[in-house]
Amino acid sequence: MQHVDDGDSFRVYDSNRDGYSVEGCLQTYTPRTGWVTLRCKNNDSGAGTYESFSYDVITGLIYRMRLCNALVPCAYQGFNE
Repeated sequence: MQHVDDGDSFRVYDSNRDGYSVEGCLQTYTPRTGWVTLRCKNNDSGAGTYESFSYDVITGLIYRMRLCNALVPCAYQGFNE
């Protein structure tokens, strides 16, 4: 999963020919509730492709991307605007 800062778009890549789709989500952290999912996109277009979604990321908030598929545990990567 990749954050493209110019336009605040997120790309969910499927790089494995395993017959399973991948789901990428954008999450933010709030002290009261913990991690909150803001938007998700499922890529079921096949290996070597990506699906994208947009979300206006705000400076000062804590974000992370979550990437999941059926074969391995979810992977997380944090970032800031």
